[in-house]
Amino acid sequence: MKKTLLKFITFILAIVMTASMAACDLVTVDHDKVNEQVIATVKVYDGAPEEKITNQQLLNLFYTYAPTYVYYYGYTMEEAADAILETMIQSKVYAQNAMNYFNSLGADYKDLNASITDVWNVDRYLTADEIVEAEYTITKSVNDSIDSFLEEDETSTEEESFKPTVRTAPTGATVYAHELTVGEMAAYVEKGVQTGSYAQGSEDSTTERRNAYYKLLKSMEISGYIDANFNWATDSVLDTDYFKQSLKEQKVELLITKYDAYLAYDYYKTVSFDAIAADYAKMYADQANADTTDSSYYEALSAATAAKPVVYNPFTGYSYVYNLLLGLDNVQSAKIAEIKADYEDVTNAMTEADYRAQRNAVLNNTYVKDLRDTWITAGYDFDFATKKFLNDYALATDTLPFDGDVKWINEVEDGKTYVSELLTDEKGSYFKYKVSGETDYVEDYAPKYTAKANTKTFAQFIDIMDNYLYGATQTGSSTSIDGIPVYKLVNSSASVDEWDEKINELLFAYSTDPGSLNTYKGYAVSPKTENGTETYVDEFAAAARALMACGKSSYVIVGTDYGYHVIFFSEVVSATSYATLVDYLNAEEGSKNWANIYNDMLLAIRDGDVSEYEDSYLYTFQQVVTANSTTAKVTQIKMNDFYSAKDNSKISINEDRLANIFAE
Repeated sequence: MKKTLLKFITFILAIVMTASMAACDLVTVDHDKVNEQVIATVKVYDGAPEEKITNQQLLNLFYTYAPTYVYYYGYTMEEAADAILETMIQSKVYAQNAMNYFNSLGADYKDLNASITDVWNVDRYLTADEIVEAEYTITKSVNDSIDSFLEEDETSTEEESFKPTVRTAPTGATVYAHELTVGEMAAYVEKGVQTGSYAQGSEDSTTERRNAYYKLLKSMEISGYIDANFNWATDSVLDTDYFKQSLKEQKVELLITKYDAYLAYDYYKTVSFDAIAADYAKMYADQANADTTDSSYYEALSAATAAKPVVYNPFTGYSYVYNLLLGLDNVQSAKIAEIKADYEDVTNAMTEADYRAQRNAVLNNTYVKDLRDTWITAGYDFDFATKKFLNDYALATDTLPFDGDVKWINEVEDGKTYVSELLTDEKGSYFKYKVSGETDYVEDYAPKYTAKANTKTFAQFIDIMDNYLYGATQTGSSTSIDGIPVYKLVNSSASVDEWDEKINELLFAYSTDPGSLNTYKGYAVSPKTENGTETYVDEFAAAARALMACGKSSYVIVGTDYGYHVIFFSEVVSATSYATLVDYLNAEEGSKNWANIYNDMLLAIRDGDVSEYEDSYLYTFQQVVTANSTTAKVTQIKMNDFYSAKDNSKISINEDRLANIFAE
């Protein structure tokens, strides 16, 4: 729905652009010749209606897109018009091909509305819900356009302020936007265009909104979208030919989107489970041929991703760990630099053990803060009451609350006190706001917060971390590993729910190591080499290797010149290879009939509901194998159909059209 709404914005912008640009130097328009003149027709199939494109329809898009074509890409006005017209023609061709395609499927097309017998009626191929969505998009866009005229008359009182760099967020995280249910969209459509008329029962029945509505009508009148017969007081703008055509175009957009999905599905079916299994086998063979040395294997582990894991494992002694770095402040950095200078001074008798002991004494004065305060001020999904992040920003079911003070600074605004209400739909949680004592939501209200993280001592932080992970403080042990002092080692095989997810919650909240965020499984760790060379500093490497002999819920804390590292167990890489896709899937997700699951998954992809499969490697790998080729294939099919229609005289263009749009 978001996609179609954005596309329709180009139509609504054309209203304003036509009125404002017609009088400028960009183009001079002869409106008397524009309105009804047909400049192109499309009729791909016998029996199909002849779809017409008028000069007026071309201008609807021209005023929006032509400046970009001309000023940024160097097109002439005529070239820009040609390019825009071709896009419009393609849409007509695709629509007729889509209707012919779905009609040929008959009962196999689950959304077919057989009660509509006209095979060229777009409604025949849309669900009732999709039709409501199209109506909602048009109505919402008109109301948004009225809002834009309202905003022109308002003077912004916002002051510029310093905006700090926002903390790195989880890969792909976006602020959740509730998509209206069909019932909510239908109710919005029923309410209609909010013109500011008291008769409509609008809560915004104001003179200002009425004036904004009249500005929209005036722009439409100047642009030739309404005529003298339109009654400004009683007629609905949605009943104009312009918006009737716009509604049809919205339905066509929905139809073409479904058509693309079905064409993609047709292609997916040609890429069988055996075919992607063959791609997997090639990936395995490539790894087997490349990862023949310890160094190449270590590099492969370090570069592994969820989409391309390491499946050829010829060596032992490798693992992954998570690194939560509590970095140094300026005072600590200066003090450690002094200690290090003394240690490196050959005239001093300071031993390495002495240096580490003195450095760790400085590290014990580390102070820790929750670094997610900028997530809150940036407007990321956040529950003010519980101080917990939501949706994409919550990595574990048991989300780690923000450790700090949060203030809702515009809870009272313009003399009104706002209250929040947490709502949940099938995809996520979101807030809506009301004025205290009122029942209707205020759609354009946006809360603003300030956030200040609490300062914790190092010991307090460890206590918070232990209680979050284990539900109680862990005693652990202070020991040494290869002569390196360890602040604390917790060797635990306890079953900790969502261990990896909770570790990532802690990393995003506290780690000052940017490289520790958004990793596959953390940092790869290799066995100790004979020549003694290390990828990491000695203290980190020794502590990370020690975790390999510990339980699956273990961590170790060790100091380095960078600060204290809380190193968590992630995974010991088994020297087990998975030569086939089935072997790997069985190991990761249990033994199943993967070929059948694959076919069911393709149907789910076609229908736009992959929630059951998106966490499976089968889905991930299928997308890796087919993503680029699918897009290319669908585009090729549609373009071939377009050129076929063009070559077979199914498209007619009046080559003199520009003379009727642009004045000489």
